[in-house]
Amino acid sequence: MAGKHISSGIFCQPGMICFSRLIIISCISIFNGSARGDINMVSNDSFRILSPVLSDDMIIPVKYTSKKEGLNCSLPLHWRNPPENTASYALIMKDVEIPVIGNITHWIIFNIPAEKSNLPENIQPSIELPDGSIQLKNIYRRNAYLGPNPKGGRHKYVITLYALSMILPREKIRNAGILKKYLNDYTISTATLIFYCD
Repeated sequence: MAGKHISSGIFCQPGMICFSRLIIISCISIFNGSARGDINMVSNDSFRILSPVLSDDMIIPVKYTSKKEGLNCSLPLHWRNPPENTASYALIMKDVEIPVIGNITHWIIFNIPAEKSNLPENIQPSIELPDGSIQLKNIYRRNAYLGPNPKGGRHKYVITLYALSMILPREKIRNAGILKKYLNDYTISTATLIFYCD
């Protein structure tokens, strides 16, 4: 978005990332279970995740994509009305349109502090963020946000914010598969933001 302030120490990652068939097949998201409702949680219709640059069912602005003309900036996000007993948050962004091989994970963060209600635009690639949040590896095997760059038409993307009843043990969560087990056990409620990219 033009004129958007970017915090000091946070930077954009220009460039285009193209997925080979081999990379996509080897990096299938293990979070398909959450889409099927495997995660036990209490429904909370007032718990919402929002972005100032897009709303549900919109096309993502090119700035936040990894297309050649994009900047691969992570989306600015904020949320409201979380459950009262939330101890931490986790966030997952995935492409749910890849046929046959499953969902593609673009961004994973956990141990977002309970007192936080937003993620700033363009979070830098890093395992640990300044607030103690942890980024796990995306499909491209980087501890970072990966903007959409779909092949073969429009794809649907889902960002899910998990409100958790505990702060997760960082030393035990070495990959996305282990994180999923904790999400199954400790998710109180979820909020989703759906968007598209051509």
